[in-house]
Amino acid sequence: MKYHIIVLSCLLWIKLTECFQWDNSVSDSSVYANNSGSAIIKFRYSYGAEDRSSVYITCGIWNTNQSKIIPMVNKMGNQPAQRRSGVTGDVLGNNAALYTESTQPTVIGLRLSNIAKTFPTQYRCDASFTKADGLADSEASVRVNLIVLERPKFTNCLQNIQSKETVAGNSLDITCKVSGNPTPNLKCSLLAFDREILNTFPKKNSGRNLEEDEPGMPSNITASFSNLPKEARFVRCFASQTFTGTNTLERRFTILRKLLEGFLKFIYVYLVYLVYLLF
Repeated sequence: MKYHIIVLSCLLWIKLTECFQWDNSVSDSSVYANNSGSAIIKFRYSYGAEDRSSVYITCGIWNTNQSKIIPMVNKMGNQPAQRRSGVTGDVLGNNAALYTESTQPTVIGLRLSNIAKTFPTQYRCDASFTKADGLADSEASVRVNLIVLERPKFTNCLQNIQSKETVAGNSLDITCKVSGNPTPNLKCSLLAFDREILNTFPKKNSGRNLEEDEPGMPSNITASFSNLPKEARFVRCFASQTFTGTNTLERRFTILRKLLEGFLKFIYVYLVYLVYLLF
């Protein structure tokens, strides 16, 4: 209905200067930076008349604190769009290039490369123009959020497991944390010497172990593998996220058999007894 009213108004105006509108209904409100560290920020707009000479478009980083645009792209009337450089607050420099599409609706925006977590996350366009009645007007686009992806990364995981010695039948405490954007799923498995899965955290609702291709739980795990079997040798933690991929961390530990433990205790007691006899 709104579109029909705009078109009708354009047809009824005697002195028609411009009928401009952002096509917010088809604009992306969020854009993910892909694994190669690049993304395209697009803003779509259309004209309601042939006279486009009065429209001035500014696109760039949206400064939330000051509620204004840091201009990075300008388009003046019928002139080609240009990438502005040397603008105070434009921290992207050569990592942001002009992006345009000439099809209807027309697209203007930025092609971002080498994207890092320090990149600004919000972008917007403003258009100013003269209406048919000669009065100035403006219209803002939707804000586009840039979501910077980060591969799963272990930040504090299995630090107490490496080269650990324990006894079959005991418990093995584990702690593992992983970071990433979006938040990865995490699972940890107790493995035998032949890498067979003996136990997992978390488990399925039925209590069964997770399969290799099944996701775990978000962010972190603090758990304990109880009643360690004598064939246990490794703990492996697996982090996965659909957008960013996977990461794996594995630690080996040693199982001391109870017979060996008893023998070592006997040797210790015997040595203490010999020392007692000597002194």
